[in-house]
Amino acid sequence: MTTTTPQDRHDEQPEGSMSARVFPASSQTRHLSLRPGFLLYCAAGQITWLPLQQPGPLMIPAGCPAWLMTLDRSCFFHAIHNNPELEQALRILEQPLQIALNEDSKVLASIQNDIGRMQDELSLNAPGSGALLMSLVTLVLVYVWRATGTEALLQQITHDSSRIVQRFQVLLEQNYRQRWTVYQYAEAIDVSTHRLYAGCKRETGMTPAQLIQTRIVREARILLSRSAMSIDQISSCLGFKDSSHFSHFFKRHASESPGHYRANHRPSATPKPLEATEFTHWP
Repeated sequence: MTTTTPQDRHDEQPEGSMSARVFPASSQTRHLSLRPGFLLYCAAGQITWLPLQQPGPLMIPAGCPAWLMTLDRSCFFHAIHNNPELEQALRILEQPLQIALNEDSKVLASIQNDIGRMQDELSLNAPGSGALLMSLVTLVLVYVWRATGTEALLQQITHDSSRIVQRFQVLLEQNYRQRWTVYQYAEAIDVSTHRLYAGCKRETGMTPAQLIQTRIVREARILLSRSAMSIDQISSCLGFKDSSHFSHFFKRHASESPGHYRANHRPSATPKPLEATEFTHWP
């Protein structure tokens, strides 16, 4: 990708799994439209890292040089997941970050230099470009990770994750019968779906969707084995639009149909008569 002269206009983020652009200082303000993914923005001695859930705008002020890197989710996780040493970095880079650095910071200079190299390599599309670009992405992410002050930030993230998951669990008990989506829970907690996902995985080992499904299945099992409600009534009680959808959901998660589960787990209404197979059973 070649360097472009900033102008006062809106530009779309380029197609592809990653992009890298260097914007020299200009008298014009630049406006960009960004797609979901991850954004790294360096300007005025500050690093901004944002996981983007939805498309959004970015303004580069007039008179300010800027370095911009964007990654889609697959590119980001490929760069991180291939190295177990970066597991801690993943926990940090799942969060929005804003880091102030000195203008002469070596970390800032390294990030800016590597984004420039990425821009040049993207414009070449030469043999081995993919491998070189992924190496540069990993290098930039490591620099951002180092700039965060890792230990203090991890303690804050852990505390925040615990609070988020506790709030999610309370809301889950209140709303699982209404079949709330993950987005509705995240909105009620006032966090992004990505942050809710990261918190649940960290604290419970399960995704929000898995926790929701597990709670519904547990309640369905209780109602099937202990209540006199029909399957249609249980389906309605748990927020399914009809018993067919409920049966499909239950079988997918419990590995048997609601009717079969009920037949196998419901207590017998009357005790079985004792079979007289021994002489001690005779009157």
